[in-house]
Amino acid sequence: MGNPCLVYIAETAPTTPPAPAAITQCITWAQEPLRAAVRCWTPTGVEIQLCGHGLLCCANVWQSYWNSPCVLEMNGMKAHCDNREGIGWVSLPTLQTRHCAVPDWAAGLLGGTPVHAALAGSEDGYLVLAMPGDCDLATLTAPAEQLECHTRRSLIVTRRVSAQISLRGETIQYRYFAPQHGVPEDTATGSAMRVLATYWQQRSGEKRLLALQRSSGGGWLQSRIDNAHTWIGGHVIKDER
Repeated sequence: MGNPCLVYIAETAPTTPPAPAAITQCITWAQEPLRAAVRCWTPTGVEIQLCGHGLLCCANVWQSYWNSPCVLEMNGMKAHCDNREGIGWVSLPTLQTRHCAVPDWAAGLLGGTPVHAALAGSEDGYLVLAMPGDCDLATLTAPAEQLECHTRRSLIVTRRVSAQISLRGETIQYRYFAPQHGVPEDTATGSAMRVLATYWQQRSGEKRLLALQRSSGGGWLQSRIDNAHTWIGGHVIKDER
């Protein structure tokens, strides 16, 4: 389970993107000791402005190389990286969410009726739609290219999970759709966890989350809020074939 990522280590910043491939591709290069830069592209060749799983994978590579926590930079955003008890963590500036009305197109597009909605970031940022606690997210319809007819924002659909119905102790579940950015549905999305961390803190007061992404591939991610920073955590498995 999880989101595969192909990491290339370069000597300098790339001048051209890699050829499209079947998985996310990241190019990373050292800027100085314990600091490196990262750029990532979707399988369709669209550059990703903030790639959570790409940062986690690149952090794993550099921390193994330097044998130390490090700092990564992606499109001007700095991410502090660490590894604790076998889990990789990256720290990003906390992104606040703000309540909005549930869009009137949401139920028809998803096949389920949200009970709450929020926005994060700019007009091409994020729309969060919370479903009732008894909604099985796996049965919702992926909006595909129809989403772009209604919003430029990436769509995060989420729900709270009770102890009685959780699959492995998760506190929330979610799905992530961004067809307008070349990602019809993502498998495991660290950037979405950054948004959900503040969304659920604002709604229920929790500073730590364990999340299951209900994509077909499935993904497990964690978050914890530390003042002005949100830490996103996940297991990184290195395959050097």
